[in-house]
Amino acid sequence: MTAYRWFREGKLPVLARRAGRLILVDQAPVSAVPGITAVDARVSSADQGV
Repeated sequence: MTAYRWFREGKLPVLARRAGRLILVDQAPVSAVPGITAVDARVSSADQGV
């Protein structure tokens, strides 16, 4: 939720673009964003969600 909120607010520290319902993060060199970690987590079905 934090990454999505940052994207909406224009605060995401990497380049990203919307592709339908997805937000695609453009690959950036690791040194370009020191101290930032991004996580992409997916669930295959609704009963596996938290």
